Amino acid sequence: MKACIQGPNRRQGLFVVFHGILPTIFESQILIHVQEMRSFGIDMEVWVFPLSRASFAASALRRAELEQKYGVPIRLFQGVRLRWPFAEILNALRLARALSKSAVRPEFIHARTDYSTLVCGLVRVFRRFELIWDCRGDAVAEIGMSKQATGMLARFVRFSKMRVIAGYRAAARRFSTKAIFVSEPLRDRCLPNSDHRPV
Repeated sequence: MKACIQGPNRRQGLFVVFHGILPTIFESQILIHVQEMRSFGIDMEVWVFPLSRASFAASALRRAELEQKYGVPIRLFQGVRLRWPFAEILNALRLARALSKSAVRPEFIHARTDYSTLVCGLVRVFRRFELIWDCRGDAVAEIGMSKQATGMLARFVRFSKMRVIAGYRAAARRFSTKAIFVSEPLRDRCLPNSDHRPV
């Protein structure tokens, strides 16, 4: 693994995800990006919070190989499943505890997905850092357009999921200081016209 970048002008950052080390996506959308950031003089790590024990175990099996391949430090922490009561708060507490025990003092956190941005935003209430919302898609629309059973119960479940995910997005929009979108139409749907934050 490459050594951490040294020097008085070194900036520290984190890339935080609340899912396990997923095949292909983790490398193409996260590790390559962080590798490039480190090449530009930014001391950046990836912090992964798998949301189940099985996902944590699978991620642990791949961590060393990926660290060696990309020269990017990867830390694993057990996260809490989304369906648990107060999961957002519990995951925020776990992130806050990990930060308090680490020597890393990030100037910014790059949070992948609306949910990760929400959790990091809760921590940002007590710690100072720039929060970058990495929005990868319109999950609300995807659920609304998905082909599912059309019974009353199924419609209620789908509507409930859409409301929860819309809440994640609203919180990400409120807590983040910067935002990244994969397309301009997605940006226009996620940000109101009056929101001029840097992207």
